[in-house]
Amino acid sequence: MEKSKMLLALAVMLVAVQIVAAQVATREQAAHAIEEAELTINSMRDAGFGTVFVTDTLNQAKDTFGQGEIADYDQVIQLTARIEEISGRAFSVGDSLKALNISIAELEGLSLNATRPEEIYSQAADAFYNERYDEAEALIEDGFRAASEAQAEYSRLSTILGSTQQNLVAFVGRNLREILAASAAAAAIIVVGGLKLSSYRRKRKLTRLELEKAVLLNLIKKAQSDRFEKGLITKREYEIKTEKFKEMLVDSERAISVLKGGKSGAGKKAAQQENIQKPGKPAEDRE
Repeated sequence: MEKSKMLLALAVMLVAVQIVAAQVATREQAAHAIEEAELTINSMRDAGFGTVFVTDTLNQAKDTFGQGEIADYDQVIQLTARIEEISGRAFSVGDSLKALNISIAELEGLSLNATRPEEIYSQAADAFYNERYDEAEALIEDGFRAASEAQAEYSRLSTILGSTQQNLVAFVGRNLREILAASAAAAAIIVVGGLKLSSYRRKRKLTRLELEKAVLLNLIKKAQSDRFEKGLITKREYEIKTEKFKEMLVDSERAISVLKGGKSGAGKKAAQQENIQKPGKPAEDRE
């Protein structure tokens, strides 16, 4: 009988020890999650993003963590996970906002009317920096749509202009014998001038695309440095950034290849050449 009681007491003690150990592990996990959340918020501040909501969420997690024996560490981890989720979305929407700005610059480079896309961009930027990410995403989509419509209008006018030039050449051909030498010379001047203008526009667009490519390559390298050398951004933030930059790089390289008369596959090759060459484990492995 005494032996049975002793065995029962030992069993109870073992269960109690396991419970205490589990609580310690959970508390350590919660403390680590709070530290990670603080680093994430700092990276958002460094990027110039709004941090009101995530800061309030972090404070809520800290309050829960500080409740001692009744602290719900699972809730702490859930709150900090929410911060990581918001941060990833913020960087994604921020990259989309930058992409829209590049599209607007392209319209302006072609001397097209970019008034509507610019208005939408301003609204999207305001929503983004005030942490209204749903609204910002919807506005960014509207901005890209407006930019596409402006580009389509440009293409339509270019087609009409090209057709008009062809008709003019056909008219000259049919009435060549009746046209005075002076008129023929004037037509030649128009054709040469048109070719020069086309060449100028092509070179101007190529220069802009080359600059855009260089900017994107630098952004990729900066993301690599921030992740693997400085440990300033999380793995998720790093993957979101590099994936977006590489997509934009492929588009830029494809456009450059078309202007130069090359193959459209060059953009994919360039993006592959920018595959991450990890110099080693990040300064602090932040998942």
